[in-house]
Amino acid sequence: MDQVRLGNLRPTMSVNCPLWLRHLAEPCLSFDPTQRPSAQMLVTSLQKLLGRSEEALAPEPETEPSTRKTRSTAVAYISTPENLQGSDKLRSRTSSTLSSDSTTSSVTPGTSTGSTTYSSWSNSMLVSTRVVCQLCRASNSLLESHCEACAGSLAPVASKLKVLLKRLAVAKKNGFEIDTGLVCVCCETHHSMTVTICDECDDELPDDQEKLRILLLRIEQAANA
Repeated sequence: MDQVRLGNLRPTMSVNCPLWLRHLAEPCLSFDPTQRPSAQMLVTSLQKLLGRSEEALAPEPETEPSTRKTRSTAVAYISTPENLQGSDKLRSRTSSTLSSDSTTSSVTPGTSTGSTTYSSWSNSMLVSTRVVCQLCRASNSLLESHCEACAGSLAPVASKLKVLLKRLAVAKKNGFEIDTGLVCVCCETHHSMTVTICDECDDELPDDQEKLRILLLRIEQAANA
């Protein structure tokens, strides 16, 4: 169990595993939970695979006699009752999952309701609030100073704050915007999160650890809104 917990023991795929299945399964086996795809992302990938199957089933234009027989054989193989039945079942399950998600999920302002758009995923997927331990690769909260798995030291607070601000900048481009500013409690002047001293009244602003805590609370509130 310790080997699984530390990420040293994990499932592997056989050498004859289909390429499309390998691309779908590898992210799911990631040791970092923030890198694993959501159920919506898996459904979207399966929909794309189904779309390509339907294109293969579409009738092709007339070709030269020398190639007509070969193409007919390929289409006949794809169109067998067993293959079509399996495709219909998968399409039915996919449609059912999407219908369930659309009735329970909320859409934030400025995002699209399309099932294939990046901005329609859960807001919590857009901004990772975790940091990976460089010793054991375990995932930890940005607020932690030491790894919960191996007790090793994590990145400095200043570095974690810088990383989180970069993540928020990327998320903003995808429609998930979080306030990254600070207000001086003395003169109420607005500042960026990187400022340490108010340039109006010289009052000291929150330290990096407190800034991290403030940003994480804002992300949590926005994700639950």
